[in-house]
Amino acid sequence: MGSSEKMKRISYMDPVLFKAAAEGDIDPFEKYQTCLDQLLTPDENTVLHVYLGNQSPHLLVSETARKLLEKEKKLTKTTDENGWSPLHYAACYDWSPRIVQVLLENDASAAYIAESEKRRTALHIAAIQGHVNAMKEIVSRCPDCSELVDNRGWNALHYAVASKDRVAFLQCLKIPELARLGTKKNDKGNTPFHLIVVLAHQ
Repeated sequence: MGSSEKMKRISYMDPVLFKAAAEGDIDPFEKYQTCLDQLLTPDENTVLHVYLGNQSPHLLVSETARKLLEKEKKLTKTTDENGWSPLHYAACYDWSPRIVQVLLENDASAAYIAESEKRRTALHIAAIQGHVNAMKEIVSRCPDCSELVDNRGWNALHYAVASKDRVAFLQCLKIPELARLGTKKNDKGNTPFHLIVVLAHQ
């Protein structure tokens, strides 16, 4: 689909709908005529992006996300202007591994979506944040996604090192899909273990 055709299909979220999305109030969307993956904010966030980006760690977000996905399955793969899917948001904020599970149950291929510029997947994002439970959930459902690298050739274990969270890094080494990345080199020839030394001298 061309960008002009896509633009014709987009409806922009008004402030009332944005507030409802942020609060997880799905009632205003129940009878909405436009497909929810085409209802966007100016920076191309869907209702699910808005909802996930406005939650607190203590809130249980998986049930509302599940209801939104029942209404529009394509929300899992819809990306914002930076190429972030809802799974990127869930991996970044790590409210609960359950939300990652709900998104992957809806469409596991979301684990392979890389952002536009830096080419990071949700697994990379979870790794840099030190969110090991989210990482476990992603690789348990999509083990091959651990092989994906960003625009610098960094894999998820490089990111776990870069997080400087020693506990999270050691936990990653107990996950077979991640542990085997220890010898994989980035574009500069550094493995994750080399990166430990490089970062120690910065």
